[in-house]
Amino acid sequence: MKPLGLKACALFACCVAITGCSQGTGLSPKQYVPSANIADDRIQKPSSYQVLYSFKDLPDGHRPSAGLVNMNGTLFGTTSDGGANRYYGTVFSITTAGAEKVLYSFNRTDGDGPVASLIDVDGTLYGTALRGGVDSRSSGTVFSITTGGIGNVLHSFNAKGDGQYPHAGLV
Repeated sequence: MKPLGLKACALFACCVAITGCSQGTGLSPKQYVPSANIADDRIQKPSSYQVLYSFKDLPDGHRPSAGLVNMNGTLFGTTSDGGANRYYGTVFSITTAGAEKVLYSFNRTDGDGPVASLIDVDGTLYGTALRGGVDSRSSGTVFSITTGGIGNVLHSFNAKGDGQYPHAGLV
């Protein structure tokens, strides 16, 4: 398991200080991903920033709210809304040059509203979705996504003793 690392966070406006990508501001007024200066794995307050990407809601995503995972220079994250299925969120990748790609769009039965950071285990991304799943209560899911965009539900919470609405990520 690889920790997030400060370099990935610093590229997204010091997510340690603001808990992830910026929400509700930026261009048009969609969310955006600014860059920051990095030195010796310490976050430095940028004297200026550059917008790497401005989310467009449909079909790419809306409301990025978690930290990012750096895998070989590509950053991976989630949006809690938007995507091809409109409201359920996405897993995306973005290069430091600002090239964004939706890897996966949730469809409610596999998850809805991923709000926590992903983790990387041997090249596969794992995370939680706040809502969705096969249970009628839509109590949330634990999922995996390959960097090629293949998703799998590992657990669908049923609110009957196994929990519901996971706000936190996995460790």
